Amino acid sequence: MSLLMHVLVLKTNIDNEQKLNTVNARFDTIPQFKEWSVDQEDIDNVLRIVSTEKINKSDVIDLLDSMNLLCEELAE
Repeated sequence: MSLLMHVLVLKTNIDNEQKLNTVNARFDTIPQFKEWSVDQEDIDNVLRIVSTEKINKSDVIDLLDSMNLLCEELAE
């Protein structure tokens, strides 16, 4: 039986190792986040989160905002 996974993709300003380490320390405390990555080669520094539960994008945006990081929906 496969487990349903949820994926959230957002634009960020996570463009260096310091910011990445800050996010890593916080995301490691969220057991629902099974994997996540930031594509620093992309102009939008795309954050991709795979979770076992539905992710509220505004919660993630608020969380990164509380860490003084930009996070927003990707433009269509």
